[in-house]
Amino acid sequence: MNFDYAYFIENYCSFFDEVVIAVNVSEDQTLNTLCDLMLKKYPNKLRVYACDYSYSDIDFDGKIKNYALSKCSNEICTLLDLDEEIPLYQK
Repeated sequence: MNFDYAYFIENYCSFFDEVVIAVNVSEDQTLNTLCDLMLKKYPNKLRVYACDYSYSDIDFDGKIKNYALSKCSNEICTLLDLDEEIPLYQK
C-alpha cells in the first residue's frame, strides 16, 4: 500500500512488549520483507505469521485480525491496523 510500514512497526515495538503481525496470502514480498525486519531489527519483540484467508470471504479482514490475536502471548492485547500510530507519551 506504499505507506511507511517500518515506521509503524518501530512505533509499536517502542510501546508494546510484543507485536504480532498476521500476513495474508499475497503476490508480493510482504511476508518476506516483514520476516527480514523481524529477524534483523526486532527478534525479541516482533512476531510475523502467515495466514491464508480467501479475499472473496466477506469476513477475511476480521479473520486475519483474529488470527493475529490468537498468536499473542500476553494477557492484555491491543488490536491495531498497520497504519495506526500510538503516541509514545501514553505508555
